Amino acid sequence: APTPSTAVPGTFIWYVSQEIGGIESARIPVTVVVRTPPVINTVPAIPYVCAGDTLKMYLTGTPATYTWTSAPTLLQGTPNDTVRVFPISATTYTVQATDNTGCRNTRQILVDYKLLPAVSVSPDAANVCRGDSVVLTGGLPGLNFSWSPAALLSSTTGDQVKAYPQQPNTIITVTGSDAFGCRNKAQAVLTLKSLPVADLGPDRGLCAGSDLILQPGSFSSYLWQDGATSPTFATSVMGLYWVEVTDNFGCKDRDSILVNSQLQSPADFLPDNLSFCKGNQLTVKVSGYQQYLWSNGSTDSKTTFTAFGYITLEVKDSYGCIGKDTAELKDAHCIPFAVPSGFTPNGDGLNDIFRPTITQLVKGYKMEIRNRWGQLLYATNNARAGWDGTIGGIKQATGVYVYLIAFTDADGKPVSLKGTLTLIR
Repeated sequence: APTPSTAVPGTFIWYVSQEIGGIESARIPVTVVVRTPPVINTVPAIPYVCAGDTLKMYLTGTPATYTWTSAPTLLQGTPNDTVRVFPISATTYTVQATDNTGCRNTRQILVDYKLLPAVSVSPDAANVCRGDSVVLTGGLPGLNFSWSPAALLSSTTGDQVKAYPQQPNTIITVTGSDAFGCRNKAQAVLTLKSLPVADLGPDRGLCAGSDLILQPGSFSSYLWQDGATSPTFATSVMGLYWVEVTDNFGCKDRDSILVNSQLQSPADFLPDNLSFCKGNQLTVKVSGYQQYLWSNGSTDSKTTFTAFGYITLEVKDSYGCIGKDTAELKDAHCIPFAVPSGFTPNGDGLNDIFRPTITQLVKGYKMEIRNRWGQLLYATNNARAGWDGTIGGIKQATGVYVYLIAFTDADGKPVSLKGTLTLIR
């Protein structure tokens, strides 16, 4: 009997008969059908998976029942022509198909494993001045890039975009996709910086006889209208001046000032004829200026002196002009002290109080008033106080009374005064 070949599908017929005594019997056909095994196709045809992702595969071809060889990275779906795989390297999966005639076929399916592209962005961190932009470049070459958020970008595609941050900290994300559709991301962190504020002040005049020093503030670098790069600029010529300043983040600002007139510096502002009594003090006040510097170191508009001699005052006016004046503090040659011989406490506002006249600053002052029998009628330690001619609100009679006054004068010498006074009503 023949051995039918299964190499080629088709229907093959053999005939068999029997011969007896040289006579052949009727021929009986024997039909052999060689069927095509079920065809197994995959969708996608060349399967691969991106690192960290999963792949859903479909099987097509001859209608069949599919049996997958179990694998830890394979999940069989329903119907069984669908699976989801999540390999961590290139992996081969095996499936067997059985059609409705019982024919079987087995296929091994290689699922390739694609590494994610190495996406980067340059710069990945930057300080951006308010109102400015920064150019961001995506890498690796050959990738397709997608950028977000769109509202802060000049474009959402391409290798390069301009970013316009609006918040103190802004994150720009770029997604790079390779030829296999595998994607990876990178981020740029943009820090929005406030602009510096250069301030040359309002337009103003030029103080006569001195340079005007222009100072915009403290910054990292400076550029003046003539190319100078110093923190300050001195001029004695009227005109328009400007400066561009840069802070330590590279942010810039500009300001200008018009020097439009000549101004007179302050002069002759100290009073004339300054004198006071020896042992006393004199307070000198000058108003109307922005800054003061007295020869005694005071920076107030008024100050007090206790010694004779020359004093100086340097002032600055509202325009920044500086002037200096000198004056002499003279001895007024005052009588150090004097005691009246009497007083008239009648309420007319004239000579109503008994007290000595002292033209200097004294210490340890004490005054007593006694009657002729030695009885104490009044006492005080205040050199500015005096007796009004009463005791407990009762007016004392016209007559002669005794005073005792003691103190230490401005030179540190003790002074003792004793005498009589007349009360006249």
